[in-house]
Amino acid sequence: MEHLPSLILGISLVLSIISVILPQWINISGKIETLHAKIDLGLWEACLSTEQDSNRCCSNYSPYSDGKQPQPKDTIITQIGSICGSVAILAAILLCLRGDRKASKLSMGLGLIAMLVVLIVYPLISLNDADKQQYALDSNKTSLGVSYWLQVISAVFLLLALVLSIVKKGKK
Repeated sequence: MEHLPSLILGISLVLSIISVILPQWINISGKIETLHAKIDLGLWEACLSTEQDSNRCCSNYSPYSDGKQPQPKDTIITQIGSICGSVAILAAILLCLRGDRKASKLSMGLGLIAMLVVLIVYPLISLNDADKQQYALDSNKTSLGVSYWLQVISAVFLLLALVLSIVKKGKK
């Protein structure tokens, strides 16, 4: 029971890392000519798949004009916030295991703030931008993807670990 916050932080870290890696923050579905197509936008790349071809074609974002997909400017804040959140969770785990509870709580709080910024900013800006861009799809439907919801769950676990570590101190 003593290491329960560390265990919960570990789960939060794994979910956060998976959400950062997966290119599924926004899902856009629609038609290209007569084919149903799906575009997945992530923090690092965009992927296209069609019903006819089961292969996904992914392109990394690039700040250079070498023919690759340009990086949306609003994803930079999400990239930074997501990475800072994951690093803060890792720091909180290490500090908690080392026995430095005060610094661990501070790190959890900073990680939670970084993740909340991401979870608030991303849907407000990126989802709106994705709706405005047609991505060559007719009648497109835009929604938040799996990666976003993994980040939400990770933030909930982080909050739970923070609450448990505060309540635990109050019981001593």
